Amino acid sequence: MIGLCFEADTPCSSCSRPLAMNALVETIVCSECLTVNKFTVEGWKNLLEDMFKSAPTFRENEGQPSSIMGGRNYQIMYGRQNPKFLDTKTYMDMETAVAGAETGKIINPQTQVAYSIRKLPEKFASACPNVHYIIGEDFTLLPNYTGQSEVLDNHHKKELVPFTCPNCAGTLQIDGSVRTLKCQFCSTESYIPDETWQKMNPTKSKERFYFWYDELTMKFEWDSDLHDCIADEEGTLYLSVDPIFGSDDDLWIVALNPDLTIKWKRNQLKFKTHTGGGEAQLGLNTHGELMVWSWDRNTMLLLSKKDGLEVKRIGKKNEDPDKAATTVFDFTMTRHLAGNKDGNYFVYAIRDRQADGKTYCEFLVLDPEANISKPWGLDDPAKKGFFGSLKKAFSGIGEAPYFEKLKNRPTRCRNYDVKISIGADGSYYLLEHHDLIKLDKNGEQIYFHTITGGYVMHKVVGDAEGNAYYLMNEDQKDTTVLIKISPDGKNFGPSIKGIMDGGKLCEENMLAIGGNGTIYCLGYGGRIRIFNPDGTLTYASKESLEEEEDLIKEKKEMED
Repeated sequence: MIGLCFEADTPCSSCSRPLAMNALVETIVCSECLTVNKFTVEGWKNLLEDMFKSAPTFRENEGQPSSIMGGRNYQIMYGRQNPKFLDTKTYMDMETAVAGAETGKIINPQTQVAYSIRKLPEKFASACPNVHYIIGEDFTLLPNYTGQSEVLDNHHKKELVPFTCPNCAGTLQIDGSVRTLKCQFCSTESYIPDETWQKMNPTKSKERFYFWYDELTMKFEWDSDLHDCIADEEGTLYLSVDPIFGSDDDLWIVALNPDLTIKWKRNQLKFKTHTGGGEAQLGLNTHGELMVWSWDRNTMLLLSKKDGLEVKRIGKKNEDPDKAATTVFDFTMTRHLAGNKDGNYFVYAIRDRQADGKTYCEFLVLDPEANISKPWGLDDPAKKGFFGSLKKAFSGIGEAPYFEKLKNRPTRCRNYDVKISIGADGSYYLLEHHDLIKLDKNGEQIYFHTITGGYVMHKVVGDAEGNAYYLMNEDQKDTTVLIKISPDGKNFGPSIKGIMDGGKLCEENMLAIGGNGTIYCLGYGGRIRIFNPDGTLTYASKESLEEEEDLIKEKKEMED
């Protein structure tokens, strides 16, 4: 549970003086002109939605101001802060506060000042998702406020002042809680003059109150670019995303449970990237770590899958002018990489080597400390000599072929944009725009598959049975289709079709598949659809559903 703080005011609908919104209520009376200002649940929902989307991602005590213009203007401040006693600036003991919430108040043990606490009213559930309690509201604005000053203890207690009855001149004691009063001597009802009333009830300034918020029961949403995604054997989904609007972080790495609630979230990683295509990419190794890498960064960041804490960084900046001579890998040379099943890393890299006057890329193996070796065991002394030379002649080591000419155990390639993925069964998948090569764990080619009818933006995912999957952006359609290829490559076709063809995919173009077979199809701006292994849809985000509605509407208009 975390605290979200909120402050707001708005002009009174009658006198336009600032009206402090110091409680989550439907009516607030202006202390200047006594006009009843009304606020609907839907209005509060619109007012609070940005806070619930972005403030949970802030650091403790981080906040931001906001202005909302419209039929009614608002000046707002919201942020992330656990509830505090405002008179001493000390944190509340929320365990004790929640235990005594039925009393409606929390007492500051240092000053004996009372603060309000109440369960979120049911009527506000739609406006305040995942909120359990509201703390620190103005007692006098709450529906159950009786007007008795003693319930407010010292924080809100008002002094009694004498007031002369205008009819009988009897002396009355008033506390300013009501504007009209009945004389105890002559029973005449009197109206407290403006000067006296305003002195006893000065215009209130906006004060902070808190929402006690369960961030672990909310589905994660993002309104920014998605850079990469990957799922592990347990079905945990990992995302690399730009920060949500309102955060100044460079990067977020988020781990989500299968129901899309947050398992952990990391920011302030000091992993800033700055070039197009250099956005942070993800992978998994066999050491229980999440790999975060970019060709903008010299080192690869390793985070614990369990809690997201940094384990270490491997690699180093290459100061040697001959990049081909380096022995510890500089990750700025990376074109793509994947975690290997033997605990090492399989990398496609450019190291400024040339053949026939043209630069080529290399397939390399990195050990857990980023030390470089050749793939397929070619550094093994036992594989040298005549038979090693013969293997070299047939493996393409002596030349740098183009992708479509790659043979068994490739070591070089002239094409730059090659994506690597390693299936759950240890198979290697090499993707270059419209061509896909599958190799077995020894580097022997299983099939060469040509992609037709569209293009692939993300990686290929291979399951434990040897099947391969990729999301293809269909030509001349605003939809994608999930293609499944059999282990031998002989059978392939749509596994989940696009909306325009009666399926359930729109512009989701990134793919992850958990060890339990759950299929995650994701895209920018919060788009996500989740499918069972048999292709039945189990969840679609609001953004995906809105996009689906627009595409269907557009299709019907074209047909008409």
